[in-house]
Amino acid sequence: MTIFFGDSTSIASGGSLGKLLDFQQYQTTATLSTAARSFTDTTNFTVTLTPQTNSKVFISFFAQMGKDDTSGLKFRIARVKSGTTTYIGISDSTDWRGKRPTMVSYIGASDTSNQVYNMGFQFVDTSPGGNGSTSIVYKLQWMINAGTGYIGRDSTGSVSAYGGANQFTVMEIGA
Repeated sequence: MTIFFGDSTSIASGGSLGKLLDFQQYQTTATLSTAARSFTDTTNFTVTLTPQTNSKVFISFFAQMGKDDTSGLKFRIARVKSGTTTYIGISDSTDWRGKRPTMVSYIGASDTSNQVYNMGFQFVDTSPGGNGSTSIVYKLQWMINAGTGYIGRDSTGSVSAYGGANQFTVMEIGA
């Protein structure tokens, strides 16, 4: 079996997939909300790594979310290195507002109350550009086209007890 990466590299069965060099995670059962119409940082969903040369970074996000509108709740990953921000894992297409997210959740139903939805994505940053001494910050950003979006609860706040843990995990994998 061959595993293919987003940068067109691959590794054949029996080859080395490397070892875990660093593991950073933010986990919470707290609830958050946003009514931002442009991308903004998601409170505390930020981790910092100092990757080695030629390593890869595995990024995972999972949350229970709700919203009071059927429009898209959007997420993206921002990588900040030496003061320069790059958005990674971004969709090739834009929505009607020109926004390009990593992940979008649309709800087709007209009644979004008392609904908690699972949202998750994973991405491998195959070229973080680490050198063993430069810190890189990975941040989760979010926005919603209309209404308010929530992490850890539904739109009414009545189902927050069922939301569970929300996680942002970043792992550095070395050669």
